[in-house]
Amino acid sequence: MKTFLRGFLKVAVVLLIVILVLQIFLSLFGDGYVGQRLKNSIRQSSDNRYALRYDDLDLGLLSRSVEFQNLRLAADTSQSDSLKAKRSLIQGTIPHLNISGIGVWDYFFSDALTIGTITLEEPRLGYQPGNPGSSNKKQEQSSFSTLDSTLYHALPNQLKALSVGQFSVNNGRFVLYDKATAQDSSIWVNGLNFSLNNIHVDSTTAQSGRYFITDDLNIEFDTLGRHLSNDLYTFSINNFRLSGKNKSLSTDSLQLQPRYPKHEFARQKGTETDRVTLTVSHITLGDIDFNQSINKRKLYAKTGTIEQPRLQIFHDKSLPPAPPDKDTFPHVAFKQLDTKIKLDTLDITNGYISYAQQKADLNKPGIVSFEKLFATFKGISNYEEDLNDNHFLKLHTRSKVMGTGGLNVRLNFPMGDNNGQHSIKGSLDRMQAASFNEATEYMALVRFKEGILHNLVFSMDLNNYGAQGTLTVDYENFSIDMLKKKNDQLQGEKKFISFIANTFAMHKSNHEPPLPEVEFKFKRTEQKSIFNLWWKSLLTGLKKQMNTF
Repeated sequence: MKTFLRGFLKVAVVLLIVILVLQIFLSLFGDGYVGQRLKNSIRQSSDNRYALRYDDLDLGLLSRSVEFQNLRLAADTSQSDSLKAKRSLIQGTIPHLNISGIGVWDYFFSDALTIGTITLEEPRLGYQPGNPGSSNKKQEQSSFSTLDSTLYHALPNQLKALSVGQFSVNNGRFVLYDKATAQDSSIWVNGLNFSLNNIHVDSTTAQSGRYFITDDLNIEFDTLGRHLSNDLYTFSINNFRLSGKNKSLSTDSLQLQPRYPKHEFARQKGTETDRVTLTVSHITLGDIDFNQSINKRKLYAKTGTIEQPRLQIFHDKSLPPAPPDKDTFPHVAFKQLDTKIKLDTLDITNGYISYAQQKADLNKPGIVSFEKLFATFKGISNYEEDLNDNHFLKLHTRSKVMGTGGLNVRLNFPMGDNNGQHSIKGSLDRMQAASFNEATEYMALVRFKEGILHNLVFSMDLNNYGAQGTLTVDYENFSIDMLKKKNDQLQGEKKFISFIANTFAMHKSNHEPPLPEVEFKFKRTEQKSIFNLWWKSLLTGLKKQMNTF
């Protein structure tokens, strides 16, 4: 036994010495050889468009690893501007890149490249897309239509498969540059952390048509921002978290922010326009089908929640109206999206919406607000099998109009219709007429002196061309002042005109049963939004019921 042990130790010592000698040899000569081969390979495979540089390269025989320090990928800037415009460019630095757990046995005996982990520390990468009209577009699409096929075609000819236990990025930054919009960047991501697990690519997966290489993934980032293509807004989200294991997605502080102040915003466009500001406290999606979302490019989740959304719309009427341009309703535009989305239920909690409209000759806007808004969407889907007359996107909302009156509304959108068809039924509970003054004084030069709205019930069918519906209003003792202005400010009332309006032009009460139901029609102006259609249609019914301004 002792003789065997001594023999074994001798063999082990000899093997250790051989391995140490090989490691020293690799450290002295192998790093430079492998590094130069890698640099040459990058240049040749990119047609001399890219150069690879680094400060240090370590090959670990014992750890079966490769480690780079300060790895840099630089594009050749000597090309002509016309040639560079046609080609996509990637540049960046990776302070630390580690590849470990390399399967030497698989490489030599199974014609496969097996890697335990690939880790990128604090990478800083930039990407500038080329001209989509490039002559190689068809070839790229046919050979590299998915990430699977791209990786498979990039493997050396002698290799049949690639397997990676985990590919991870820690605290990265990514910037998508866009010259076309005359901006420094159109999309940027900070604090990016993600991991892709159990990656396997071979000839079968390359031809499978799956969109992504794994559905076992986790993605997090601190901030994503984007200048939208019209250069009027910046979109951002913070603290994004996506977990394949938990089948969930969440993000904090979603924002859509105008890049110009209220009155400067419309001047940038040159015509009347809505200036939209949107903030959302928190968004979650649960029970996500990641396999379908990734491999079929279809997002499906059972549940979703939008917490504390705050939507503020400001319309400046001091500029010329926009030229005729048919505005597509949101549910019609949703149907036409290339990305397929399906949500069984989406809840909105504690929201706020306001619409402010400022006349050219007044110094303040009129404002309509909907506070403490709660809503539930059912049947959100633009899947092909759901775009028929038997599938409805349904929305039920409740809110406080001007912070006081309870508004309850149900909307139905038939997803098989292409003419914007939808229906609305709703009711508004008791509130003081004077609560509307914040809107009517500066929008219509009308102030409610007194009056009580007991109840409003309405029903409308709407489409691209207009609306028709019915409305009943229970109110009493309405009294108004018609206002006058001096320069750009309100200054007192027009007493005689107010007397005529209260005495002859308006039914002051409609409170004794049976309450009459009026029918109304409204023809839509096509360049106006769906919100304008809703409000103007309802206002038409109100005017007919009250026989007023």
